[in-house]
Amino acid sequence: MGCATAPGTAGGLGVLVALLGLVAHGIALRAALPRRLRQRVVAALLALGISGSAAAGTPPPTEAPPPPKAEIHLLARGMIERWNDPSIATAYKAGTWLAGAGLVFDLLGPLGVDVEAGYSRLQGQGDAQLEVAPLSMLVELTAPLGRADAFLGAGPAWTVFTETGGPKAIDGARLSAEIRGGVRIDTGLIQPAAPPAPAPVRRMEVELAFARRAELPGGPPKGLHLGAWRATVGLGVVF
Repeated sequence: MGCATAPGTAGGLGVLVALLGLVAHGIALRAALPRRLRQRVVAALLALGISGSAAAGTPPPTEAPPPPKAEIHLLARGMIERWNDPSIATAYKAGTWLAGAGLVFDLLGPLGVDVEAGYSRLQGQGDAQLEVAPLSMLVELTAPLGRADAFLGAGPAWTVFTETGGPKAIDGARLSAEIRGGVRIDTGLIQPAAPPAPAPVRRMEVELAFARRAELPGGPPKGLHLGAWRATVGLGVVF
């Protein structure tokens, strides 16, 4: 049954073995070998003992920690939009609540992609109804802030709308550019599981964001203009 030897003890034994070898062979070498050859043999044995001691005392190399795994954020979002088109405010409201969902996933390092879809329906005068469904895909830059992550994103937005029940039905879509900034805060309600069997859900978070959606120049002159200021509150989980 073997027993483990500490690195310092192994180094001392290496030097001791080298010295004992020198003493044991010194007498025989002195009589049998020329003086110059004896000096070379002694130097080789001493170097062998010192190198063995240094190797035994060197700690094993430490492995680098594995890179963090990519995260996927699934969020339920409530949004408030205030539109720029005054004709919408005349017939309906200047703004509305929207229900939506967002999917955020890591792309490369601090960069990620945020895909969002929302929907709202407004009731106007008489039978008039306006349905709005904004879609967006933003590239985000994220920076950690303690238990929270701040983010700033930009990308295209595609706002689909349908107006019915009025003098004439109008439907279409508007291509816009959106800039969004905010913060996602870890609630601490989910404790991370220890390996080797981590939980699929890493944490639960609250999201607060503010955005500006502006229509791109050169769009169709007819129809509604759905550039807007936006505020978002979201609740999500991270996988």
